[in-house]
Order: sequence, then structure tokens, then C-alpha cells
Amino acid sequence: MKGIGPQWNDVAADVFREIGNIGASHAATALSVLLRGEVRVSVTSARIVPLAEVATSVGGEEQIVAGVFIRFSGFVRGSVLLVLQLPSAQQWVSQLLGREVTLLSMDELEQSTLAELGNMLSGAYLNSLAQWVGQQVRPEVPGVSVDMAGAILDTVLSPIGEVSNFVILIDTTIAQRDATLGCHLFLLPDPDSAELLLKALGA
Repeated sequence: MKGIGPQWNDVAADVFREIGNIGASHAATALSVLLRGEVRVSVTSARIVPLAEVATSVGGEEQIVAGVFIRFSGFVRGSVLLVLQLPSAQQWVSQLLGREVTLLSMDELEQSTLAELGNMLSGAYLNSLAQWVGQQVRPEVPGVSVDMAGAILDTVLSPIGEVSNFVILIDTTIAQRDATLGCHLFLLPDPDSAELLLKALGA
């Protein structure tokens, strides 16, 4: 069977939870240095989610969100989609730039900062995955979008739906003082890499 399916059981979800915890630790360290203060990153859940439930998991299709999409290659190939709650994403980008921003009308610098934030978070998880399987995973340049969740998810997940009815979802919370960022990381291995990844994880 190609793609993510019923063979991705609770054991696989436990493995991705542990990979998420390691990635969260890496992300916290990187963000703490960038923001010059303690940042706490925690994985609230990791699970295999049916495509039909993906929009609900991020607040519904009409919820306005920020999305960061990254392709990766190497031992396995696939994509990462990071979905960020818009108000908290704006708060973090504002903090990084030292001024108030409105991501619904991003300028080039704001878009670049959002991409870098997403790249840092996604990269931490991909590095954790690479360490776990003992192989290289190489991320590409991220793409960003601020839109309704349904529009972003349709663009990214439509090709997945042709080969699989499930995706891997790692929910994460990032906190610094009074700023909290909720994000949803979807790991989408290519169909020809899914079974290879499953075997490499020992799940």
C-alpha cells in the first residue's frame, strides 16, 4: 500500500510524538537565541488524521491562517505544511521585526520573516526526523500564504488525496512571556517514500 494508511498505527504516532518533542527542543533553542529570551516549545499531540478531519483540526475551512509550505528531499521525499493561527503569527512576526504588522497585507520583509519563522520550526522537526532515521533530509525554500484554511489545505492536500486518506499531524505550542503561538505541522511523505519512512522508523 502506498501513502499513509491504516498501517500507520498508534505505534507510528508515538514515534512521531517523540520526534516532535526532539524537534520542539531544537526549535526552542533557536528561537531563544533569535529573540534573546527563554522560549518554550511543547508538543501537545501527534496523530494520524483522516483528510476529512484536517480542516476541523485547524479551526475550520473559513478560518484565516498563515501557512508555510516546504518541500524536502533526501532519504525520503515529501512536504511539510505549517499552519499558524493568524493573530499569534502576527504577534511573533511583529516581535521579530520590532514593529506592528498585519499579515493580511504583507510587504516583502514581513513575508520573508514569516517564511524564516516557518523554516526554523519546520527545519527543527525535519532535523529531528533525519537524526531518528540516520539519514539526510534536505528542506527547500519555503513558500508562504495567508488565506482561509480551506484554500491553503486544498492546494497542498489535493494531490495527497489521490494516494492516501491520511496525514501526519503534530500540534505544537510556542510560548514566550505573554506571547503564545499555536501551530499545526502536517508531515506529508510522498507516496513512494511513505513505506520506506515507516520501516526506517521501526514502527
